[in-house]
Amino acid sequence: MRDEKRRKAILAGWCLAMTAGLAGLFCAACAAGYVAFSILLFLLLAVFVAGAAAFYMGWFRPVHRTLAVVKEMADGCFGSTAPDTDLGEAVNQVSVNTQEAFLLVWNHGADAARAAEKARASANVAAEVLEALEGVEKALSGIREVITSFGFYGVRLGDSEGACHDPGPGVFSEHE
Repeated sequence: MRDEKRRKAILAGWCLAMTAGLAGLFCAACAAGYVAFSILLFLLLAVFVAGAAAFYMGWFRPVHRTLAVVKEMADGCFGSTAPDTDLGEAVNQVSVNTQEAFLLVWNHGADAARAAEKARASANVAAEVLEALEGVEKALSGIREVITSFGFYGVRLGDSEGACHDPGPGVFSEHE
């Protein structure tokens, strides 16, 4: 965060220094009576300010926002989308693919938990098998716990009882 503020301060200082320098030259040229040179400096100043604004709006701000989304994804929150740029689209696609992988694991984990529960309910199950099923159920529970710790975009993870683990804006359920 500190480096980010430093970069912004350097960029702002550079733009301010260039603008001030061009404005100073413009004033000096006007005072000396160089009309054509004054007009040229004024146009150069206008082009520089427009270029700095275009650079900030068209490149720096979208990259900065994309970086913020990537940092959120690294923290486990997939609820944000990056700006509509080539880099932003790639980041958004990574986010979507990661969410799909988590949902696939969530659904297969739920299927495996139901199968283990069905096998446990069977009358002809040896003690070793019951012990192994208990280990499988603990592992599946751990996987489900990890998945529910992530924040998803428009996804609601529901279990067989209808309880939702991530009350996001979506309506996804493992039964759909």
